Amino acid sequence: MIAAPWLILTRVYRACGFLFAVPFVLLGVKRIDPHAAHGSWGFRLLIFPGTMAFWPLRLRRWMKGISAPPEERNAHRRAANQQVLDLVAEPVPISGNVERQGDWLIFRAEPKTYQRVK
Repeated sequence: MIAAPWLILTRVYRACGFLFAVPFVLLGVKRIDPHAAHGSWGFRLLIFPGTMAFWPLRLRRWMKGISAPPEERNAHRRAANQQVLDLVAEPVPISGNVERQGDWLIFRAEPKTYQRVK
């Protein structure tokens, strides 16, 4: 009794996922991810099952026109951002070497040599 409606719901969900995944893989993926715009057919075939499984999330991003991947937000990222802010918010003298590579000037410095101005 319980299994029959559950199976019907999963079939409907998979069918909706398939109907969504075909146009999304062909057209929509390049709109929500600029890196996927030049993806090969192998790449598109590879993302097809995931698109079928997570079609409501992909549909929402496609309809909103979001073109950048979401930024990761976790404790590690927040701590790393705070460390960078602590260094950049104050003037920090950095010593290192400048090298020329073609038309580029590359500045190389060891993070151990960074000093805070007090």
